[in-house]
Amino acid sequence: MTDSGERTSPFASTHHIVRDLGVSIERSQDGAGIRLPIVPAIFDATGRPRVGVVAVIADMIAGQTAIREVAPSWIATSNLGLQVAELPSTGHLLARPKVLRKGNTTIVIEVGIEHVESARPVGLSTLGFSILPRRNAMQAEIHRAREAGGDTIYAPQGGSFSKPLFESMGIAFDPADAGAAEVAVDPYLQNTLGALQGGVVAILVEATAERLAASTLAAPVRVRGIELQYLKLGRKGPIRARARALARTAAGLIVRVELFDRGDGDPLLTVATVWIDRNSGSVATA
Repeated sequence: MTDSGERTSPFASTHHIVRDLGVSIERSQDGAGIRLPIVPAIFDATGRPRVGVVAVIADMIAGQTAIREVAPSWIATSNLGLQVAELPSTGHLLARPKVLRKGNTTIVIEVGIEHVESARPVGLSTLGFSILPRRNAMQAEIHRAREAGGDTIYAPQGGSFSKPLFESMGIAFDPADAGAAEVAVDPYLQNTLGALQGGVVAILVEATAERLAASTLAAPVRVRGIELQYLKLGRKGPIRARARALARTAAGLIVRVELFDRGDGDPLLTVATVWIDRNSGSVATA
């Protein structure tokens, strides 16, 4: 992936979900941020960006910040929490990171999400990362690019979705079970460790929880918040998601989602809690 067409991609494939999201890195006196164009391909049934997609950009900009902080070591996302207000249906979202704590083995980063055109805060994410040794040539290439001022290659522009998000990702829903879905560990969805990218995990969790909630409540729904604990990397696949209702609330449902790697003997990869509201039917435009 490149930011100018002059550098070789540090990812295994130039066909990657990050490229199709069309994100771009921005730098100012306030620091770095990542901008996401709001397009119909990333919408949920309410006509707003999916919370899982917002998690992708939060994970990316927090991860990039963490890598800078711990260089020459590397990082892996250990936990991600994200809460959103009414997300807009037009314009751009901007994610800005702030380091909350850096230790010897972990680093914690907060990411604020705002609507660029209205300068309105619309979400907040907190992420924890484990600090790891640098492992492969791909990661070394990213380090070299950053030292040369070219770290926007981690968030390239130039792609677009030709199909809706879930179809592009290849998410397969179980027709007999509203709380089950799975996805392959395809290069299109991988991180630099060769596993399912942390934000992609959030999209799979959201998709499974949303489908279960819509079936349970017999109504359109909207994800409001998500908390993920990453226990193990999903490297082989397919990655299987199983959702179950924890409790009903006045607004909707709280759902638990667990992810397993079916190709690796079904170890537990991720546990997540998702807060879901019945959808009021209104769509925000700013």
